[in-house]
Amino acid sequence: MKRNTAIILFTTSLLSLGSAEAGFDDMLRQGADLLNSGATGSTNATAASALPTSEIDAGLKEALSIGAERAIDYLSKPGGFLNDPKVRIGLPGSLGTIAQGLRAAGQGAIVDEFEETMNRAAEAAIPRTLDQASLRSRERF
Repeated sequence: MKRNTAIILFTTSLLSLGSAEAGFDDMLRQGADLLNSGATGSTNATAASALPTSEIDAGLKEALSIGAERAIDYLSKPGGFLNDPKVRIGLPGSLGTIAQGLRAAGQGAIVDEFEETMNRAAEAAIPRTLDQASLRSRERF
């Protein structure tokens, strides 16, 4: 049982890191696009052009760091994954088909327990993503 839990935790961590990394990369691209847009004529563009690039970079890094911390705070609480349908980890592909068969055979409790275990493992693993996200931001800038 401990081995299965370790495998589930490891797999969920990898899945979570991939999702977090994809979202983090998108945020970095949006920030870079904003900095490179060169828009003029608006108050925000004028104010932004008065700031040194290093200060804008530092502000973006801080905003990303705060956003990552808040997301991880939310997701690492009990029910962070399990009770939120937007991020709940379900059974993928053929496991979903097997789950339907088990439910039809009156074994839905086994499926529910497995899904709960995966989501609880993700909740336990997600704080580690903050370290990975911080490392990625330092490598890129």
